[in-house]
Amino acid sequence: MDAIDAAMQTSIGRVVRADAQWVWVETQRESGCSSCAAKGVCGSSVLETLFSNRHVPIRLPNTHNAQTGDMVELALPESALLRQSLWAYGVPLLGFIVGAMAGQALDAELGAIVGSMLGLAGGFGLTRRFAAIQKPHIMKVYKGVRL
Repeated sequence: MDAIDAAMQTSIGRVVRADAQWVWVETQRESGCSSCAAKGVCGSSVLETLFSNRHVPIRLPNTHNAQTGDMVELALPESALLRQSLWAYGVPLLGFIVGAMAGQALDAELGAIVGSMLGLAGGFGLTRRFAAIQKPHIMKVYKGVRL
């Protein structure tokens, strides 16, 4: 681990299924809405209430012999989070801008609109094709603990 990866993002999750090789872990989605003073009137809080109950388990190698019901601490290097964010947001945005500029050079307004959409789609395509998703790893297992 190099100096850049020394900082880790951590989260607590619950093992919902386990076998000898894999565990499926659910985490609680966190957002700033619960501590914000404007949570009742802003659009983000409305979206959070619509989607906050969605739990998608993450399949991870069972390196710590975790069992169903155990709580686990997951960790992901901040550098991996930054890299994945750049792939998810930066590449499509760059495709959008380059496509709009190229389209505008060809046919002003309509060209910019079509070019931006094609550039955005191309950016998402590049992300889907070349971005490597790094999953978190299990740091600790808390047996019999309910958080």
